[in-house]
Amino acid sequence: MALIPLTEEGLRGAMRDSRYWQSGHPEREDYVGWVSHGWRALHGSPYQDPSGSPVLFVQAYTRVRDGHIEQVSAHQRSTPARTGDNAAGGVPAQRAGDGAEQPATPPNDTAPPRPSEISRNGAAFLYQWEAQAGVSDRPHWPGGNSGVTLGPGYDMGSRSREQVQGDLTAAGVPANAAAALAGGAGLRGQEAGNFATAQRDAVRLTDDQQRALMTIAVAPAQRAVANAVAVPLNQNQYDALVSLTYNIGNGAFQRSTLLRRLNAGDYAGAAEQFGVWARSGGADLPGLVARRAAERRLFDFPFGTDGAVP
Repeated sequence: MALIPLTEEGLRGAMRDSRYWQSGHPEREDYVGWVSHGWRALHGSPYQDPSGSPVLFVQAYTRVRDGHIEQVSAHQRSTPARTGDNAAGGVPAQRAGDGAEQPATPPNDTAPPRPSEISRNGAAFLYQWEAQAGVSDRPHWPGGNSGVTLGPGYDMGSRSREQVQGDLTAAGVPANAAAALAGGAGLRGQEAGNFATAQRDAVRLTDDQQRALMTIAVAPAQRAVANAVAVPLNQNQYDALVSLTYNIGNGAFQRSTLLRRLNAGDYAGAAEQFGVWARSGGADLPGLVARRAAERRLFDFPFGTDGAVP
């Protein structure tokens, strides 16, 4: 059972292998997901199993290659994934299709209707785009009206001294450094810049400390997406939207054509809009182009698959 021809006849032939549809068969869930993935690639909608109920969720990571649906790896699981916790522990680095574009489709009934927190995969995805060695691991000032910032986006400008000191201590920053850095609470603009420069060597954050602070900083973006989106989302789609919102700002997301199309049920049209947000100062920036492309891949990728963060 290495390849299923990616044709109507090939998939229906695979479906007739009834031993894999038996409820007690140990490979049933992987097989169901495998066939479902191929069916969606052909038809853009979930296949219904012989009992008449929709396939629960994609269990095997598959890709389309040379006209076949190919099983790359299988991941055993007996229950659907939880909100905020991707079933397979990773997001595929490559969309099914081996480079061929497939239309974005609405999530099926297997995914949470609308998650409210990013998954571990979503957090890892966001961190890889936001963290910057020599910058985010030290006190820094992004410019403008920003406050003193630590980690990927923990801005002290709107926080109290007590809150900052408590957050830094909880993240594992030594007490003396946390107390010193809390002096930057409430500062904005050039004052914040001066403080960040003076305190640059007060601490050098570890990855774990940066991630802990990012968890606090991303909360408003999570709420903005959860509150603004009125249609079902799977976890990958939600994670991609939070990454976008964290980067462009809550207001920009709430006013975006992307959100308007999404709430109209146009998932494919919404996916096309990620690339619109790759410009700054009237020009495309390579870093933003790459990030928007990665966010779109994450948005388009089927929920509950096995692989690595794109």
